[in-house]
Amino acid sequence: LCVIAEVLLAKYFPNIWFKYFTTVVNCMSMRTEDLEELPHAIADFFEWFVHQILFYREVYPQESFEMVKFCNYPCYKSSCPYVIDYIREWHSILSATCEPGEITVIIQIEDPAMRKKLIERYYLRIFIRGSQGRKLLPNWKNFEYSLPDIISRLISVTEVENVRHPLKTETRRFCIFYRTSDVQATNSERDSGAFVPLLDGRIVPIGTVASDNMKMNIFLLRPIN
Repeated sequence: LCVIAEVLLAKYFPNIWFKYFTTVVNCMSMRTEDLEELPHAIADFFEWFVHQILFYREVYPQESFEMVKFCNYPCYKSSCPYVIDYIREWHSILSATCEPGEITVIIQIEDPAMRKKLIERYYLRIFIRGSQGRKLLPNWKNFEYSLPDIISRLISVTEVENVRHPLKTETRRFCIFYRTSDVQATNSERDSGAFVPLLDGRIVPIGTVASDNMKMNIFLLRPIN
């Protein structure tokens, strides 16, 4: 009966049919976008966080950043095409692999000109519970509510690091590393450079984003020297 009704609508009332068809397509698109938006929440937060590290830690000159908004909060974004493309590449990887289990993203700050090549590492350690993966990921509100505290803490932490280990040379750089583990405890890693061993370090908490089925711990691992 539904099929017959649709055929009659298309034949005798084309305008009504067009509106009906458009509504159906829009509803389908909304459902698809809702599902696709969820893994992007984590990936977009990651992208925002990396740009803030690069700005406040002065990995690149601060004048090379522009002020933008993220979740209605002012923030900074690098204007360097290489930096943007590199972070976006990892954004794509992260948004495509948000599944139940543990995900660890590491932002490694290096300066080969200094005595110790590794300066510090910033971690996003994400735990996702559930069996339906993307459908269980949190929405934007979990991140938006946490932003003020996280950015305040990040500014405080990076101010200390800028005094302790100012990055004055042109050789400074950052690399991103990524690990996942599934229920079988098999690991996969895509690294974008040499992972510098860290024999001893101190954890400095930065913040937490949590929901019923997801928890993200954000911290700095500072070498002890």
